[in-house]
Amino acid sequence: MRHLRKMKPQRQIEYADLMCAMNNFSIHYAAALLAATPPEQLVEAGRPKRFKCLPAAELSRMEQEMSLVQSRFKVIEQSYGNDVLNMVLARDYLGKLLANKAVASYLERRQPGLIEEFRAIVKIASLNDSGSNTNVA
Repeated sequence: MRHLRKMKPQRQIEYADLMCAMNNFSIHYAAALLAATPPEQLVEAGRPKRFKCLPAAELSRMEQEMSLVQSRFKVIEQSYGNDVLNMVLARDYLGKLLANKAVASYLERRQPGLIEEFRAIVKIASLNDSGSNTNVA
C-alpha cells in the first residue's frame, strides 16, 4: 500500500490491474512497478526516485521496458476475448461436422490423421483446460 500512495490515481488502477493480471502481489514486484512508473505519474513528480543499488540510467531503461510491456499486455488483453470466441465457434463447428456421418466417413477414409486431430479438438471441454477429455459435441 505504501507504494500505491506514491502514485496518482490513474496509475494506481493500472498498478492494481497489472498485479491482478500477473497474479503477483509480492513486495518485490510492487517495488519494481513503482520503479518503472514514469515521474509524471507519481504524486511527487519533482522528487527523484531513490532505490538502493539502482543507477539512474538503469532506472530509466527499466521505465521504458515496463511501458513497452504494459502496452503489449493491453493489446493482447483486448484481442483475447475475440480469439477465445473464434476458437469456441471453430470447436463447435468441428463437432457438428463430425456428427455428420457422411463427412466423418469421408474424412476417415481420406484424412485419418486430420479427423483424429478434429476429434481431439472437439473433446476439449474448456479452452482453459486443454487436458480435459469431456466430449462437448
